[in-house]
Amino acid sequence: MNDNQQLTVRREVTDAALVVHVVGEVDLATSLQLGREFVGLERKASPTLPLVVDTTEVTFLASAGLSLLVDLNQRCADAGVDMLVAAGNDAVMRTLETTGLTDLLTVVANLEDALKPAR
Repeated sequence: MNDNQQLTVRREVTDAALVVHVVGEVDLATSLQLGREFVGLERKASPTLPLVVDTTEVTFLASAGLSLLVDLNQRCADAGVDMLVAAGNDAVMRTLETTGLTDLLTVVANLEDALKPAR
């Protein structure tokens, strides 16, 4: 990632989930790009193929990004799709905890945990 590219997003379908890997800074400047990437994800996942938002390589998560996660979570819930956030680092986890979003979102420590079969 170069200086002109603060955010990259990549989708991957595994046996366990539809994974959206988010890398870089999620702030007001990059939230429009991330919002476009989130459009329709609830329809690409399914009750048997959950959506995992991998934020393990997010270096900054501002309120604009938090709002996108909450909105996507609601759309997934409305579609009957489970959504998990793989926090992966202290900066993201601290932001989610401080804002109380760990009570609303299903947050796991890392991508490996997110891809484990439900027990």
